[in-house]
Amino acid sequence: MSARLSLEIDTRPLYRVRADVLVVPFGGDHALEHGPLAWVDWRLCGLLRARLQEDAASTAAGAAALAPTEGRLRAPWVLAVSMGMRPGATSHGVERAAASWLERVLALGAEHAAVALPAGRETAQGADEIAAAWARGLARIRRSMEVRMVVGASLAREARRGLERVAEREFDGLEVAFRAPATAAALPPATGPGVPAPGGPAA
Repeated sequence: MSARLSLEIDTRPLYRVRADVLVVPFGGDHALEHGPLAWVDWRLCGLLRARLQEDAASTAAGAAALAPTEGRLRAPWVLAVSMGMRPGATSHGVERAAASWLERVLALGAEHAAVALPAGRETAQGADEIAAAWARGLARIRRSMEVRMVVGASLAREARRGLERVAEREFDGLEVAFRAPATAAALPPATGPGVPAPGGPAA
């Protein structure tokens, strides 16, 4: 039986997304103050920021920090991954970064991952670049995984088209399937000081 990558769009706020690990990419000049990383770090009372700042190279591409969520999010672990100072510069850069995220997720033994899209990328393009990079990685090692791309509801249609295109491609030894999107329940927005509501364009 071939390995399988199951792709899904999830429009719920980040703290409502279920997965073994939530991957939160970040990058740019104010990466720790804005976007999905800042919101998740607020929920974790600054734990991610503290762990990243322990490393002088925390903003360099490839830097990462792993933290337990201790019930503050549905995912028990958050993996923050740096894309460097120009996170949306090139498609090749996004794909290369996404491949390194997959290595870390697999090292954790996760079978179900959720990924917040990097700030600075067009949604559909960012979603399909990440999904394609992970598909190639899983095909090489014949592993299966379920992956949710977390986006705002207004961007879900565009992201869905990108993932459907990936599902139509052929990856040697890997079956790629797109499932119906998970939808957001009617929940009050959770916000923090200077942090946009989760599940919006930055997520």
